[in-house]
Amino acid sequence: QDQAVERFKMEFDVFVKTGTTSYIALIHDLLSWCDKEGIARGPARGSCAASFVFYCLGITKIDPIRFGLTFTRFISEARVKPKVVDGIMYADGKMVMDVDIDISYLERERVVEHVRQTFPERVCLISNRLGFSSKSALKDVCKTYLDYHIDEAERVSDNVEIHFGKSPSIQEAYDGSPELQEWVKSDIEHREAYNIARAIEDLNKTRGKHQSGVFISYDPLDGNIPTQ
Repeated sequence: QDQAVERFKMEFDVFVKTGTTSYIALIHDLLSWCDKEGIARGPARGSCAASFVFYCLGITKIDPIRFGLTFTRFISEARVKPKVVDGIMYADGKMVMDVDIDISYLERERVVEHVRQTFPERVCLISNRLGFSSKSALKDVCKTYLDYHIDEAERVSDNVEIHFGKSPSIQEAYDGSPELQEWVKSDIEHREAYNIARAIEDLNKTRGKHQSGVFISYDPLDGNIPTQ
């Protein structure tokens, strides 16, 4: 029991000094609402499982004292440098600890809407850029320029092999695929399509949104940050 009390005091002192208490309160409020609404979420993942304060608050379900988890792996005073702006303490966003709360995909939109209602005019999703990968560039050019059926376009683009989740450049795929080389050399329109695909590779294709990231601002977003 003494060990638990000392561990709690030590962790809480670090949270206060690093300016992360409001961040923890936000996570606790959100997960408490999820639990009340019966929305499935993870018990703990990553270094946040090393916090005994999180365990006492019910944010995580794993006792770090019992399993000997080291708190400093989650957060340390040396790493997080808080800043005070207009009397408000902010944690350094680049170094603040990461908490993976893993909310059910089936209920995610409902949770985001709850966050919007909790912080009106201060919440938005995060946009991301979707570009032409080598594979998608070759496939799309085959469909639009050569008027290929999607199955035929995919047969050509399948010559761009994905290795460990990373797509090689079209030139690299060409150099390593005799089948793609034969296809390009077999027809002048094939070579033109190949050159077009190389030209648009890595260009912006469209905008998307982060699958689960949500931006929450202290101040109203309107007038402070561009939104779409």
